Amino acid sequence: MKKKILKINMVLISIFMVFLITGTSLNFENTEKLSVGESKTLPKPAITYDWYNFTLPSELVPDVNINFTRDGSNVSFSMEDIINYAKYDNGTFELINYTIDKDGYHDIVGFNPIYLMELAGWYDVMNFTVNASDYSKQVNMTQLLFADGNFIKHPDTENETIIIIAWDGDWLANYDSGSYGDFYLWGENLAGNQKVRNINSIIYDDPWTVEFTLNGTTEAILNRNNATTSVTGNYTSYEWGYFDTDAGYGWDERECTGFTIASLLKHTSIGEQDYTLSFIAYDGYGENVQYTKEQIEQGFTGITINDPPVELLHQGRQAILMEISDDVPLGYARGPYQLITPGADKSNYIGGIVEIRIIIIPEENWIPGFQVQLLFIISIFAISALVMKSKKN
Repeated sequence: MKKKILKINMVLISIFMVFLITGTSLNFENTEKLSVGESKTLPKPAITYDWYNFTLPSELVPDVNINFTRDGSNVSFSMEDIINYAKYDNGTFELINYTIDKDGYHDIVGFNPIYLMELAGWYDVMNFTVNASDYSKQVNMTQLLFADGNFIKHPDTENETIIIIAWDGDWLANYDSGSYGDFYLWGENLAGNQKVRNINSIIYDDPWTVEFTLNGTTEAILNRNNATTSVTGNYTSYEWGYFDTDAGYGWDERECTGFTIASLLKHTSIGEQDYTLSFIAYDGYGENVQYTKEQIEQGFTGITINDPPVELLHQGRQAILMEISDDVPLGYARGPYQLITPGADKSNYIGGIVEIRIIIIPEENWIPGFQVQLLFIISIFAISALVMKSKKN
């Protein structure tokens, strides 16, 4: 019996040594962010076949690629890359499984293209074109964001918009005589012609844009193509964070980098006029929140957290439109642009901003001191007249 156990142990040790020698490892190190401007195909990691528990096929992974192209630079992801990102990227990139009703119910597996865009360095795309073998269609990034509860609190669809790679337990390429190709863009809020089959590439079209409107008129536009040239000398970084122990949430201490709001307003005709500002996200959040000129230029005061209350101090730091946090572009979870308001609580950190709305406060809306005194005197006479009249009666 002891000899039998010894033989088993020797076999196991031999198998383990083979794995070490051949380099067949589950370590996956190819998760670094790829910079825009590079053109490369990611090296293929070793593939294992202990897949997810759902219906991803266990047969050989198709040797196919999907390309992401921006300004002539191309980043290519193989199907193996995509599978291994999902397996080893610590939950950042995941495969998604749900059932769709398309000529009957089908079990599908795919991935959210937003995460591949970020891996390709696309942190700020607004419009992109999905190219198929025989046609192409443009899609707006907000269509993907509106469908994903990881990016928006109340998604407008039950399921995320994904690129399908497997269909009813088999690779997509094997479905319907291959008419869908290897990659198929599917989403409940996409128009019929935006559900693109046979995808071979995705093209970056337009950057995420922030409009500055003054009393309803667009006066300036900010995006990453013009930011460095249109705004100079007003880029700033500082550390900011707090935690509300009573509420159980806060803003982790991090380096916030972006443009001061006051400097951005110089590119409008606001001048020295008094105003209120609203920072509006792509889902409309922020429309009903207004900030004063004093808050924007001097910081927020009087806001407290915890019990007994502790005031959040801005320590002289101005509100900024942040685009980089801890040296990393924000991406779509909080950005590409997010309002940072030192001295204010978490509800003021509005992300996904598409408009900064400026409303001028007309001087006639303010009642000068002498008018207040006049109204007070008239009121006194009116009350006195009523009292005298009542006595006569």
